[in-house]
Amino acid sequence: MKVKKGDFVDLEFVGRLDDGKIFDLNNKEVAKAEGFTDELDRVVVCVGEREVVEGLDDALVDKEVGSEFKVDVPCEKAFGKKNAKLYQLVAANKFKDQKINPHPGLQVNIDGRVGVIKTVSGGRIMIDFNHPLGGRDLKYDAKILKVVEDVNDKVEFSLKNLIGQKIPFEYKEGKLTVKIEFPDPIKKELGEKLKERIKEIKDIDFKK
Repeated sequence: MKVKKGDFVDLEFVGRLDDGKIFDLNNKEVAKAEGFTDELDRVVVCVGEREVVEGLDDALVDKEVGSEFKVDVPCEKAFGKKNAKLYQLVAANKFKDQKINPHPGLQVNIDGRVGVIKTVSGGRIMIDFNHPLGGRDLKYDAKILKVVEDVNDKVEFSLKNLIGQKIPFEYKEGKLTVKIEFPDPIKKELGEKLKERIKEIKDIDFKK
């Protein structure tokens, strides 16, 4: 059975930088061998919806279920090239106000944006607001465990991938109740995306 766009797949993977260093994984055997102790999450994605980086997402199409494969992803199809405009100078006073001692390598949140301090010079701090993996080529060892058919699994992971967190819901006979309130524009957009991805959903209601 080959995977096609729109399928939900249970994905196992190990992501490495071009120097071989692991930056993300959910393969339990590799995690144990490498000494990772963090809890590993199940990863279910809708193929073609860019819920993983573009290069990996594209590589899922036409793969056999159960197959293991390697994917080399250039930075352009991962987290993008480094953008010079996202290197910014920030006044040191901004850190004094927050009682932060700035030093190279420190991750900081400035006005809601996360960046990494590159240099500290006098009263000016150079911060890189690019994605931490921006400009890096990636390598994946991946395996498609199965195509997911269960509607509850599809809903659970679609909500998690779209919203960024686990959202309570109830699904029964074509009706989905998402148990949280969102502003109307978000409800409209989210509802359309869920119906488009999960054909079994005929009606959606949002309520606490």
